[in-house]
Amino acid sequence: MSEKLNPSLVVGKPDDASALRRPRRCYDLWFGRHMIVLAWVMPVIAIFHPPQGLILPLCWMKLCTGVPCPGCGLLRSLSCTVRGSLADAVTYHPFGAVLMLLFAVAMGVSVMPGEVRQRIGDLMSSHGRLLGGAYVLFVSSFLAYGTVRALFFMVLGDGG
Repeated sequence: MSEKLNPSLVVGKPDDASALRRPRRCYDLWFGRHMIVLAWVMPVIAIFHPPQGLILPLCWMKLCTGVPCPGCGLLRSLSCTVRGSLADAVTYHPFGAVLMLLFAVAMGVSVMPGEVRQRIGDLMSSHGRLLGGAYVLFVSSFLAYGTVRALFFMVLGDGG
């Protein structure tokens, strides 16, 4: 006679369909398709982008309002990072070198065999709260930096 086990009583088994998707969420935040595409495209763009910027500004917000957006200077920072000029990179945008490091890790993960990526996903799932919190902290810090910089720029002007 086969008895059907109550899934909620089995240790390690999810009791609803949404729980089946939750473990991959952390992996997808850090190494999902969006990140893999950015990880391969942005360094290539940074290689060809001059570290001092282009003649024309790329930021529509700064062009229209005169105030920098949270990402202003990021491409120049990535360009300096690719060239090994970390001091200049931090001057243009402090998150550029960190993003380039994240891109390098994502590029590495993207070329690993599927079973290795699965093990990485499982490991990340076991630390989902920590890694999810780190992701939120990183994005919040990026936006806070941009907001504070924009406020200083509005108060002090272009020279600040």
